[in-house]
Amino acid sequence: HLRDGVAIVVTVGSPEALAAKRATSTVPIVMVHPNDPVEMGLVTSLNRPGGNMTGSYTPTLHAKRAEILAELVPGSKRLLLAYDPPAPSATIVARMAEAAQRYRHKATWTELPANGEYDAWAAKAKRDGIDSALIPAAWSTFRPARRQALAAALTKHRIPAMCGTSDYVDSGCLASYSTPNLEYFSGAAEYVDKILRGAKPGDLAIRQPSVFEFVVNLKTAKALGISIPQTVLLRADRVIE
Repeated sequence: HLRDGVAIVVTVGSPEALAAKRATSTVPIVMVHPNDPVEMGLVTSLNRPGGNMTGSYTPTLHAKRAEILAELVPGSKRLLLAYDPPAPSATIVARMAEAAQRYRHKATWTELPANGEYDAWAAKAKRDGIDSALIPAAWSTFRPARRQALAAALTKHRIPAMCGTSDYVDSGCLASYSTPNLEYFSGAAEYVDKILRGAKPGDLAIRQPSVFEFVVNLKTAKALGISIPQTVLLRADRVIE
């Protein structure tokens, strides 16, 4: 596509941002929702990215999600931390080990199955003693059918899950805490407009969203046999009944 003379590239996710960086150092790139772009070597700093890349980035919300999950499932002891390749950085692993310890969880990292075989994956997790999970907004589960299959497998094997975005809760996950997708993509559109008008990506600070939403699926809670405290429900921005 770069040979076709594209004026700008927009990427969603970390693997896509890394691939774009490898492909060109001249065509402007606007990233949406990568992992830490400084740690990944995509930009030199958040305030002055330098080079041909800019975009938005949310510092890991895993710790906040673990906090909410501990309220939703107070008796949980074994926490599953799922990921899509690439594997989480050493920094994220360390942060999550600290967060898990804070909420008395033993944390286990595992890769999401690329083939969509979530039932066998969730069944193994349950056999291993997993009793709650953090599921990211992952490329392998981007399609609605995949999200629904993942949520169904987690519910079938009675694993309450805090998921990456509200899309997953609409598909049957227990809850989510995230920046609304509109916040990400409207910011990306603004940066695309500025770049097409002559701004240099390296001069545009990496955006860090300040708007977050907490969504709970009460139908899934009922299927899991979970009674969510009213104090938690009152904090939710949206409740699916």
